[in-house]
Amino acid sequence: MSHTTQSKSSDYKWKDSIAGGLSGGCTRLLVAPLDVIKIRFQVQVTDANQTVKYRTVPQTLKTIVQEEGVKALWRGNLTAEYLWVGFMTINFTTYQAVLKLFPEPKKGEGHPTLNYLLSGGTAGFCATMATYPFDFIRTRLAAQGKPRIFKSLSECVRYTISHDGPSGLWRGIVPSIVQIIPYMALQFTTYETSTRSYLWAKGKVTGKEIDTTNLKKQTGPIEQLLCG
Repeated sequence: MSHTTQSKSSDYKWKDSIAGGLSGGCTRLLVAPLDVIKIRFQVQVTDANQTVKYRTVPQTLKTIVQEEGVKALWRGNLTAEYLWVGFMTINFTTYQAVLKLFPEPKKGEGHPTLNYLLSGGTAGFCATMATYPFDFIRTRLAAQGKPRIFKSLSECVRYTISHDGPSGLWRGIVPSIVQIIPYMALQFTTYETSTRSYLWAKGKVTGKEIDTTNLKKQTGPIEQLLCG
């Protein structure tokens, strides 16, 4: 492979990582209220009369806004932004780096499925290990109602470290790792294989020879969204 080709390939990978981080941050900003509602459902307990405060999504949304204000729907979102921007950036960067360790496939062909599975699983593991403290703090901030226990991100971090030590920021990470490894392995594999299958079928229909080596040049945003 020539130096120019390697340089272009590296540029594409860095663009993927940056785009992944930005998309993660933007998506997180939009869905933050739903995440807050989900956490409230998860951590609430029944009272003496066996009733719960939050019952449905619309009712929970209304209750939070009335009692805590609209900003409460984005409580803990700054930490979540750090989480998702960091997670997606590390995820894509690691995936490309691990995939590069395997022998280059022949022109027009993709890697064996096992390569995608191993690369995706490794990427999910590394991204989760690096960003889990943000997820832990985000959950603590979003779960609190009124009165608030922690008034800021830094206060929550200091409290956790002083009571549980630095390792407290990774409390509960094992279930997350067990979940994320197969999840990311299947996600990357499904995207890669479905995109190449789509291009192969498209080539058969149009009667054109389509190079499935460079997926970005052969597919548009809508096609990538559907395959992903």
